[in-house]
Amino acid sequence: MIKNLKNISKFILEHRLITILISVFFTVLSFAPFNQFYFVFIALLPLIHILNNTNNGFKTGYIFGFIYSVFMIHWLAFNVGTNFIFATISMILGALYLAINYGIIGYLFTMIKKRNTNLALLSFPLFWVSIEFIRSYGVFGFPWISLGNSQVKNLPFLQIVDVGGIYLISFIIILINILLYKAILSIKNNYTKLKKYIFSVALLLTIPYIYGIIILNTNFEIANEITFRIVQPNYGSLEKWKIKNRKKVFKNLDSLSIQPGIDSIDVVVWPESATPVHIRTSKYRKVLEKLVNKTNKILITGSPDHYYIDDEIIFTNSLFSFVKGKGIVSKYDKVHLVPFGEYIPFSQKFESLKKLNLGQSNFLPGKNNKPFTIFDGEIMISPMICYESIFPQISIKNVRQGAKYHLNVTNDSWFGNSLGPYQHAAQSIVRAVESKRAFVRCANTGISMAITPKGIVKEKIPLNINGFIDAKLKTYSYTPLYIKWGNTFAIICVIFSIFILGFVIVKRIGSRKNRKVTQKSAK
Repeated sequence: MIKNLKNISKFILEHRLITILISVFFTVLSFAPFNQFYFVFIALLPLIHILNNTNNGFKTGYIFGFIYSVFMIHWLAFNVGTNFIFATISMILGALYLAINYGIIGYLFTMIKKRNTNLALLSFPLFWVSIEFIRSYGVFGFPWISLGNSQVKNLPFLQIVDVGGIYLISFIIILINILLYKAILSIKNNYTKLKKYIFSVALLLTIPYIYGIIILNTNFEIANEITFRIVQPNYGSLEKWKIKNRKKVFKNLDSLSIQPGIDSIDVVVWPESATPVHIRTSKYRKVLEKLVNKTNKILITGSPDHYYIDDEIIFTNSLFSFVKGKGIVSKYDKVHLVPFGEYIPFSQKFESLKKLNLGQSNFLPGKNNKPFTIFDGEIMISPMICYESIFPQISIKNVRQGAKYHLNVTNDSWFGNSLGPYQHAAQSIVRAVESKRAFVRCANTGISMAITPKGIVKEKIPLNINGFIDAKLKTYSYTPLYIKWGNTFAIICVIFSIFILGFVIVKRIGSRKNRKVTQKSAK
């Protein structure tokens, strides 16, 4: 057995690119739509072994990060909103950018390893989570590919996300990989340590599962419940905006909304930019008002909007709610816009950037980012448009303000039949579980879902299907630790990472000074 391990180690170190590909392959299989979540607990073993046997951690981490990112964001190249060449270039540039994160992780690992291998291995989960956390903020924030998102089909394990967010799950995943690696190294000469590492892995798996099983079998429901009709019109992003199709689009939306069963519905939801006009100022607004007056149901729909500031026209990606006899009663303007898709970053500060035409929209981020209120203010809903649903901090803020439900309207038709729509939809499950709030996801071409606060998909419309689903979703009385504490766990990881790096740097400076003193004494 030991001889076989030596042969495997030799193969890994002699064929590093192939080994990195294997590591990436099994990591990607853990994510939607494959959902082989168990692979991620061993997928990083080859990468860790390479890092532990190289002095160029940045290069190793960067190669892994680039290949991993290409797999995870390849759907950018399917963007029908621009030409194939630019879409492919943007995907490659995105992967090159994201790879820097993993290059930094690799660099930090090898820097610590030069002083203490065990410290480097134990620091690895801290570094990984710190980078994931920092990467989720800013203009180019992108928590999409965080390892924690791989566990959406592992519901008992996923429940612990309501304690420390996706960062706690990422930490556990990385730590299990590290402990298994240490266990493998111990096989040949230290049976006692081997048992300790295996026991630690078993404990790291058992605790979240016990916690998850308890949560899944605990009733947190309170009396309030809302029945949603989620409408999926299934129009292509370009097809919908053709003037000749306008009446057909509205007719389809109206028809799906008033199908049998409407009497038992409380809220009808249409997807992002469902209306191929600026509905607030369009004559088609009457179509929506007629619908809510006829059915006496609240209608929430996505629609672009515009207004003027000092003769300058401002465009927003918006969400409106209509109520019988009142028309529009609430509006939400998307806050976290897609860089280069919905706007050019920093264009408000640098006027020359506004002249760039890369096929993007020219939206401005909204300022009225408060939860929606419905039923005369009785119920608050956390609104999210498109990829806002991938950001945990939005979920935290809205639930803290009193939101009882999450509502995500989106249009994933831009990315065709790639993995993008599946990966995007999966993250709605994480948002529901981490906040213990029901999640309504309404997509133009799919995947539309009604998700319970425990992450159970109650109703679903697959990709590329025209239809609707009705789902009764209850509110929970339970406010999890993650909502109360926020990203405290991730911040602790950042603090410990800084402390370890500071300790190593100080030690290194001290060693250099001692060497200089010794050299002077020798002279």
